[in-house]
Amino acid sequence: MYNFWQYLHVLFATTWVGAAVLDVFLSLRLSAMRDNPVAGPASGLMEKSSVPLFIGSSLGTLITGLVLAFGWVTFDPLWIKIGLGGTILSIVVGIAYFAPHGEKVEAAI
Repeated sequence: MYNFWQYLHVLFATTWVGAAVLDVFLSLRLSAMRDNPVAGPASGLMEKSSVPLFIGSSLGTLITGLVLAFGWVTFDPLWIKIGLGGTILSIVVGIAYFAPHGEKVEAAI
């Protein structure tokens, strides 16, 4: 059972990192094609897909990490404390900062 939860944890974490890399790549590409009529719809699609990817994968990483820590590993190792703190911090920053600012930018466009 440990391997199952560990697999899910790694899957969620790599999805989270992959979504961030994809977001940066698409942002760079879209900024280069400002006058292209495809840029507007592509930007909207990027925004609509990145929010569920970031929220879902970060919460999945947090939940599976907690299951692993409570069930098998404990919270004693420093890397678990750092990972837990970083995950919680990024969720809070995403909800408190990026979500409201993203809505302001969307309203301005």
